[in-house]
Amino acid sequence: MVELDMLIIGGYYGKGSQRGIVSQFLLGLLDDSNTPEEGSANSGGPRFVSAGKVGIGLSMEELVDLSQKMSPHWIRTRVNQLPDQIVWNREKPDLWIPPQYSHILQVRATEVVRSESFKVNYCLRFPRIQAVRYDKTSSDCLTVEEFHRIRTQGSGKLCYESITGTGSRAGLPTRSPRKRKEVSLASEYTCTIQDGVTLLSHIFKGKTLCVMTGGDITRKQTLETAILEHSGRLVQNSGPGTWAIVVTDTNNLRVKNAVAANAHNVVLASWVERCVDSKCLVEWIPDEVLSLVGHDKIVFNNKFDCYGDSFTLPLRPSALPPLLSSMNSHPIPLPTPHELLLVERELYSTNGSAVFRGLQVYCVRGVAKLSKLRLRFYGGSVCDEMSEIVTHVVCVSDRDKDNVEEERRINKRVKSETNRENEENTREKKKESEKSKWNWFEEIDKESKEENKEMEEDVKNGKEIGSEGDREQLNRERGTKELCYVDENWIKECIRKRVSIRSLYQ
Repeated sequence: MVELDMLIIGGYYGKGSQRGIVSQFLLGLLDDSNTPEEGSANSGGPRFVSAGKVGIGLSMEELVDLSQKMSPHWIRTRVNQLPDQIVWNREKPDLWIPPQYSHILQVRATEVVRSESFKVNYCLRFPRIQAVRYDKTSSDCLTVEEFHRIRTQGSGKLCYESITGTGSRAGLPTRSPRKRKEVSLASEYTCTIQDGVTLLSHIFKGKTLCVMTGGDITRKQTLETAILEHSGRLVQNSGPGTWAIVVTDTNNLRVKNAVAANAHNVVLASWVERCVDSKCLVEWIPDEVLSLVGHDKIVFNNKFDCYGDSFTLPLRPSALPPLLSSMNSHPIPLPTPHELLLVERELYSTNGSAVFRGLQVYCVRGVAKLSKLRLRFYGGSVCDEMSEIVTHVVCVSDRDKDNVEEERRINKRVKSETNRENEENTREKKKESEKSKWNWFEEIDKESKEENKEMEEDVKNGKEIGSEGDREQLNRERGTKELCYVDENWIKECIRKRVSIRSLYQ
C-alpha cells in the first residue's frame, strides 16, 4: 500500500474525550507550479493546496504530543484574513498553521476519489495516520504532480500492486470463499405445525393468539396444535390484532417484555388446556393471568378483588394459604396529627355528642366523679395530673385557681432546673420517645399555639380573624392558648347547649 507524506495545513477541534484539542487535520500538497490565485497576495513562496483530511491513527499520547508542538503556531481561520501560502476550497479548517511551523504526516488510504471540497478536486478515502515525520520539513511534502501520478498509475487505487498481481502476494493461492450459513429464524419464532390439522370445535373462533414457550419446542407445538384444532388463529409475533399471548415460562425475557408493555392480555398455557378439557371458552382465573388490558381487565376486576378472591364464587380451602400470603403484611401507618384533626373536623364539627372533643381537662380534688364521666362521654379527655397538654381545669372554688397556678409555677421551675442539669440526656430520651411513641395531643396543642399567635398578630394589625363561633369551634376542637378555669356548672351548661362555652373565670 502506498504511503503519502502530506503536510498539516489546518486543524479541527475534537469532540467528547478529545474536546479542546485539535484531533483532525487538513492535509496539503506542495504546489510546485507555484501559480498564485487571482487576487491572492502570495509573494511567490511555496504554496500548499488542500487534498483531504485525517483524524485517526494516532494514540492519545501521540496526539497530545503533536498538539503541544503545534499549539503556539495555530491561527484561527477568519474570512478577511486568509493565508498567502495555503489554498483550500469549500472545506475550511477551524485553525490554520504557517507551513514553516507545521509537520508532515505519513498517511495511508485505500483509494483516491473525486471531491469538490478540496483544492486538488480529489481526496483520500479511509485515510489513516501511520506516523508523524518530525525528521522532514515542509519542502519534503508530496507534490501535486506526484500525487496525480500515483493516482493515475493505480486508477485511483492506492493498493494497486495487489490488484494487478505485481506485489509481494503475487502467485499465492487465493482464499476460497467461505460458505454462508443459510439464514433462518429460531424455532421459537416460527410456526411448528407442518402438516394440516383436523378441526374439532370452534372454541377459539375469532381469537388471535400468540404462543411463547421459550426454548420448549414440544410444548409450543402441542399448544399451537390445540389452538388450530379449535378454530383459533396463530401469529408468531404479537401485534395490534392479537387478543392474548399464551406463555409457559414466566422468567423468559420475551415474556417479561410482553407483560411490561401492557399492550396485550398475557395468560398461562393452563388456560388453553382448561378450555380444551371443558370444550368451551372458560373465564380466566387470577392464577392464570399475568396481564390484562382494555375491556377484559374491567370485566376481570368486577369479578375478583386485588388479591384474587372472587366476589361471587366460594373459596377453596386449598386456595386460602396462598391468598393470605399474597396480601400485604406491612403494618398500616398511623395517621398524622394533622390528618386526625381533619377527620375530627369532618365528623364532629356539627355533632352535639362531641362537645368536649379535643379538650384536655384536669379536675382538682373534690370534683364529682359524675362530672368526669360526663367529660369523657362527650368526647373530652380527663388528665390525672397537671401537665403542658391541659387546656381546661375544673375547679370547685376560686381558691383552686390560685392553687393550680402555684402548682404550675413550681412544676415549671422544677422542670427548667432539671432540663439545665440533664440537657443532653433529656434530648436523647426525647428523640427515642418521639420515634417509639408520640402523643398527638401535644402536636395539636403546638399547632394551636402557633395559630393563636398568628391570630393575635392579626388582631394587632386590625385584621379580622373570624366570628365568635369560629373561635369557639377552634377552642373546642384544638384547645386554647391559655389555661381555662371552669366549674362543674360549665360542664352541664355546655351539654345543655350542645357547644363548649367560655369560662366565667377567664
